[in-house]
Amino acid sequence: KNDYHTLKPVIIALKRLASQNQLSVVENEAWFDLALLWQRLSEHDAEHAPKQAMTLALDYFSRVASADVDLFRDAAFVKGQALFEQRLRDTIASKTWTQTVALWERFPTLRRQHRDTNTLQLGVAHALRMLMQYEQSEDLLDQLYRRSQGSVWGQKVLLEQARLWLDRSDTKGVGKVLQWLDAHQFTLYRPELMLLVAQMQLQAGNATAASQSLVSIAVADIALGERDRYWKTQAEIAESLQQWHVAARAWRKYEKMAGVNAPQARLFQANALFKAKSYAKAEQLYAQVDKAKQDATWRYKYSICQLKTGKKTQAIERLEILSKESSAGVYASLSALILAENKADQLLREHP
Repeated sequence: KNDYHTLKPVIIALKRLASQNQLSVVENEAWFDLALLWQRLSEHDAEHAPKQAMTLALDYFSRVASADVDLFRDAAFVKGQALFEQRLRDTIASKTWTQTVALWERFPTLRRQHRDTNTLQLGVAHALRMLMQYEQSEDLLDQLYRRSQGSVWGQKVLLEQARLWLDRSDTKGVGKVLQWLDAHQFTLYRPELMLLVAQMQLQAGNATAASQSLVSIAVADIALGERDRYWKTQAEIAESLQQWHVAARAWRKYEKMAGVNAPQARLFQANALFKAKSYAKAEQLYAQVDKAKQDATWRYKYSICQLKTGKKTQAIERLEILSKESSAGVYASLSALILAENKADQLLREHP
């Protein structure tokens, strides 16, 4: 039987048996059987079993694996580890980082320090980083890197460390990565690491150095999953250097990457073109902005583009409305200023 309602009396009986025979072989066996039952129910009757059935199974396996009584300890350790590692894989694959970290921290008894689990532990380190638990993540990554013994896999660990330094705004991150690259000239991950260096330099306010780092990378050498980051970084560097046409081109490339916020990228491209005074192209992109996103900033910039491209009547109407809106803030004042300049130009034309 694999249904919860049938097995519930068995579970209750096993709990009673364990409580009546503490610190004995009987207690160990009852716990071990409970673990097996909860695992079965979580896999075969998840609809009716408690949501925490899998966690309960791991709890009981962990208890038996760390018990003073030998009997069933090894079996609980083997089965508990297998279930623990499978749950970690599932949570990492689904990117439920909180669950990954909770499992890792709750069941230290079931962790294996073996190269077979290196990829799994790298996933845990990534989860810790995503939850901004940087110290714990770095400790785990340091252990993994030491175990890698200079292998190619160890380079992947360093890549995750570099991402951590970026997220943590580590001022020494650039030096650490460049020093490592000097010692490992032929690493497979040089392009990705140099991209992280560029991001760190930009983060530190050194856009010129970031631009030089990015120039050393060919986008074709970047892994497909990292290319969105390449174009976003190039766009942000170009904006910092006021290279508006370069920024617009990079945002256009970024927009085409899978999984990005394409409407937002299109708006950033329009803003760069606006700064570059390419008003006709900017207007076309602003026109594609969803109505719900047409705030005071958009209305002002779109109106300016229309003024510059000969659509004066529409632009003036929008600016007049915007100039009277107290919620528009600085854009109300800017709109009023444009209207005043337009009126002055008109008077000059009428009374030369």
